[in-house]
Amino acid sequence: MIDVYELLAREQARELVVELPVEQTVQADSRFLRQMLHNLLTNALRHGTGRIRVIVEKTPVGICCRIENATAATATVGSASPGLGLRIVQALATLQPGLAFATRANDGHFTAELRWTESRSES
Repeated sequence: MIDVYELLAREQARELVVELPVEQTVQADSRFLRQMLHNLLTNALRHGTGRIRVIVEKTPVGICCRIENATAATATVGSASPGLGLRIVQALATLQPGLAFATRANDGHFTAELRWTESRSES
């Protein structure tokens, strides 16, 4: 799946880096997970600039998938009304027990996080 987004990033002269030190497994509806990742990566490609980092890691409370990129000067990411793609991710996350979704925008950087609590994930 990530290959398509790497190609799209390359077309924009951007880099997509995936950091997955150890393979992680989460319990999730695969259709919802695929749609959430699609929306987050598409959002990063459309509204961001520079390198896109996808980091998947085990934390003390579970598994975290974080997507980071710089934001364009005209981007409204992080404003009071997020775009449709981010609202869909939020809606799908609420349907998954043990999954939380959050975004942060500051100092020209945007971060979106999907966090699974330990009770719903395994390593």
